[in-house]
Amino acid sequence: MKKLCSLLLSLTMVFSLAATFGISASAADVSNTFWRGFETNVKDYRDDRGAKSEWVEEGIGGSHGALKIQNGASEVSEPQYGGVTWEKIVNVPNDKKYNISMCIKPLDMEDTNFAGNRAMFVFYHYYKQDGGSEKSFHDIVYFSKVEQLTDGWLKLSYDGHTMSSGDAGNAQTPTGTYSGYSRIEFRAGRKTGTYLIDDLRVEPVPGNELVTGNDETQGPVYLVNDTNETSNTDIGGANGTAGCRLVKPTGQTADGVSFGNLKLKPGQAYKFSWWAKGTANETDASLSTIGLYLYGYVNSYFTLKDGAPTVTYNIIMKNDDALTGDWQYYECIFKTPNQTVPEECYERVVSFYPRLHNVAGSQMTGALAEFAGKSGMEYYIDEIKLEQLESVYNGDFEDSLDTLVYGHERQAGYKPWITETGTTAVNASEADRNFARVTQTGAATDGFSAYVAMDPSVTYKIKFDAKSDVAGAKLGASIYKAEGDTASSTQAELTSEWASYEVIVKNTDTLITSPKLTFTMTDGTTPLAGDFDIDNVSFEVLPEFESAISATSKEVGGVISGSAEFDGSADFGFQRVFISKDGKTWGQLAEGDTGAGASSSYTITEKDAGKYIRFLYTPGLTAGADYIYTPSLRTAVRKIAFTGTWGTDLTAEVNIVTDTFDTEEFVAIVALYNSDDEMIGVETYNVNELMNNTSGTYSIPCGDTTEAAYAKAYLWNNFVSIAPYCVSDTARPAE
Repeated sequence: MKKLCSLLLSLTMVFSLAATFGISASAADVSNTFWRGFETNVKDYRDDRGAKSEWVEEGIGGSHGALKIQNGASEVSEPQYGGVTWEKIVNVPNDKKYNISMCIKPLDMEDTNFAGNRAMFVFYHYYKQDGGSEKSFHDIVYFSKVEQLTDGWLKLSYDGHTMSSGDAGNAQTPTGTYSGYSRIEFRAGRKTGTYLIDDLRVEPVPGNELVTGNDETQGPVYLVNDTNETSNTDIGGANGTAGCRLVKPTGQTADGVSFGNLKLKPGQAYKFSWWAKGTANETDASLSTIGLYLYGYVNSYFTLKDGAPTVTYNIIMKNDDALTGDWQYYECIFKTPNQTVPEECYERVVSFYPRLHNVAGSQMTGALAEFAGKSGMEYYIDEIKLEQLESVYNGDFEDSLDTLVYGHERQAGYKPWITETGTTAVNASEADRNFARVTQTGAATDGFSAYVAMDPSVTYKIKFDAKSDVAGAKLGASIYKAEGDTASSTQAELTSEWASYEVIVKNTDTLITSPKLTFTMTDGTTPLAGDFDIDNVSFEVLPEFESAISATSKEVGGVISGSAEFDGSADFGFQRVFISKDGKTWGQLAEGDTGAGASSSYTITEKDAGKYIRFLYTPGLTAGADYIYTPSLRTAVRKIAFTGTWGTDLTAEVNIVTDTFDTEEFVAIVALYNSDDEMIGVETYNVNELMNNTSGTYSIPCGDTTEAAYAKAYLWNNFVSIAPYCVSDTARPAE
C-alpha cells in the first residue's frame, strides 16, 4: 500500500529543533544526528583554541546564515586546532556507520589545500566507568573528500565512518558503557585564516535516493581556472562584460589553462564554448598570438576503485579560425566515444585545456611541434562554459549521419548514430522535417543505435516520431550493455503516417553507465525487412516514486507546498528544506521530525527572493533510510541595485524572475543628481526588450558620473502609472 505524505513547509518555523539546541543532560534527549546550518543567530557552541567566531547573515546557496571563524585570533598553544565545539551534542554509538560532512568557504586563508592539509571533526565519546565515573575517548575524523562547489564553497566529507574504529584518522579504544552522547570539535587544521562554515552534518549512512523523475537539463557552467599562469584583467571582456582573463604561457610547448573538477557523464553530449583574442608583440613578432589557433582539449580518466585505469579519453577540439585582435567565439561538442563505461569506474579527473597551436585544425598532424606556447606570449580568454545538451545527441537528425565528430589523429572520429549488422541508414527530409531512414534486411542483428547516459535499474520513457509502410511493423528500443545483457521496451505499432510514440523500458542492474540504445523494427518478435523513418528521439526517467512542489505564489509571502509518495507502509516523518542561488550548490534552511501525518508551512521571505527551493523527504533519519528530493522551484524577484565602484565602472543590475514576464512591463531608470538634488542626467531602459522576454539578470551602464553627487536606480512598471516594483537604490562616491 502506498502512503501519500503531503507537506506544507514554512520558513517561520524551524521544525522541532529544540531538542538539539543547547546541552542536554539526558542521553534520551540527544539526537542520533547532528546538523548546524546557522540559519538563526543562536550560539550553542564555544570558540576553541584561539579561534573567534561570529554569525553572518548569508550562508551556502543563499541560505540564511553561516558562521565566520578567524583562527589565531588570540595566542594559544596548538592554534591549528582552532575552531568551535559542541558539548554532548550527538548520540553516535560505535556499532553504526555515519556520513560526516561540512561546507567551508575560505575568505582570508593562505592554505586552501584541504585535500592535502585536511580539516577534521574530533569526537569525544563519553563512557561510564566502573564506580560511576565518566571518561571521554577521542575519535579523529579527517575529511577525505573535497568537492568544489560554486561561489567559493567547498564540501568536505567522509562517508561510512564507524565510530571509535580509527578508519578515518585515529581513535582511542573506549572502555565502559557508552553514555549516549559525544562532543564534537571542528578543527580547521590551520594556525591562521578566516573562513565561513555551514551545513555541518553527522548522520547514519542513508539508503538510496529514490528516482522521482528527470533533473532539469544542466544550465551553463562557467569554469573556474585552477592554474597560476593567468590573471584577471579589467580591460573589458567579451560581450561588453567588465573583465576577462589574461593568459601568459610559461614556455612549455603544450602550455594551456587547466579547468578541472568537471563532472561529465559517459554517453552524454556537452558543448564547450569560449571567447578569445590574441595580442601583437611590437618588439618580437614571434611572440604575437594573433594568427595562432586556440584548440580545446578534454581529458577524462575513469579509474576502477582498485586503481587500475580502464577508460581514458583525450579529445582534441580543433578549429580553423585564427586568433585576431578582436574577440572571437569558439565552440566544440564533446561526447565520450562509442563504448560502455562500468559504473564501478569513477571520474577521477576531467579537465578542459585551451592550448595554442600554430596550424589550423584541418592541417593538424598530431606532431608535438604544432604546439605554439612560448614564454612572453599573451592572449585573452573569457566566458569559458560547459553546457549539457539533449539526452540523445542528434536525436532530431538535423546533422548528417555521416558526420565524424570529436576526431583527430590520435582519436579516430566516430558517428553519434551507428547501424548494426544488416542495417543501413541515411538522412532524409520532407517539407517540415529532417529525419533518418533506416533499412533493415530482417537479420537477427538488425538495429539503429546511439550510446547514451542511462543509469542501472532505472525505468525510462523513450520518445520518438516514426512511420513505416511495412505491414504489421512495430518499433521498440532496447538498452544493450553486452551479449545477453539487454533490456527491451514495450513496442509501438507503426502506420504509414508520422505519429509520436512513447515506449517504456527498465534498465538492467548491470553496472554500466553508457549503454547502447538500439531501435529495431519487428513483427513483435522477429526483425522485419524494410524501411522505417524515425525522428525526435529522446528519453527521460519514468518516476517510480512521486514527489512534487508547488506554490500559492512565488512572490514573497507565498506558501510553498511539497509532497512525496513512498512504497510500503512506513510512516513519513522527516523533512528538510534546501535553498540555492544557482540551482547547483544547495544550502539547508531547516529540518525536523513532524511525526506521521503531520504538516507545517513554509512561507517565502525576502531572503529567499529569486532563489531556488526544494525539499527532501525520508521516513526517518535511521541507517539505510531511503529519501526523495522534490524538483526545485524558483521564487520570484524584482530588484534593481548598483554594482561596481563609483565612476565608469558603476552599473545598475536588474534582477527579474517571474512567471508573468511576457504580460508585465518593466522599465529601469538610472538618474544622476548634483549636490543640490537637481537631476543632471537620466537614462531609461525598456527591460523587456533588453532581456528579450526571458527572466534573469541584466546590467545597465550608469553613464558619466563626473559631475554627479549621487545616483539613483528605479524599477517601474511603465512611465504612465509609475508603479515601483521594488525600493530604489542609491550610490555615492567613496568618501
